[in-house]
Amino acid sequence: MEKYTDIKTFDDACQIEGYDPKVIIPDFSAYPEKHRKAAIAEAKLFIVVEAVNKVANGGKEYIPDWDNGKWDKYEPLFYMSPSGFRYYDCDRWNAFSNVGSRLCSISSEVCEYIATQFIDLYKDIYVK
Repeated sequence: MEKYTDIKTFDDACQIEGYDPKVIIPDFSAYPEKHRKAAIAEAKLFIVVEAVNKVANGGKEYIPDWDNGKWDKYEPLFYMSPSGFRYYDCDRWNAFSNVGSRLCSISSEVCEYIATQFIDLYKDIYVK
């Protein structure tokens, strides 16, 4: 894939990372049933974010440097209301963050793409 926007599915992301999508996700059957869908979605997002960032970074793995306050990282924000769950914006972090780095993106454009293209995975995590 030439552009990160060519990654449209979890299977596409697995192809970039060299994973078999049928076996890469752990068996979450031991988790409480009410949390299984969220755990699966988060596991998938780890791979999606890694793959999209890699393609956006010229084929090199993107590893956020949290010691570098001049290197921005981006995390999506969502809006939940009676009308639904949707992407709202992304927040830019330097060295300080209130969120984990596993799901941050290399740029605001990449962040927005992941958040909108894979919104169903985020919804599975954040909405019961």
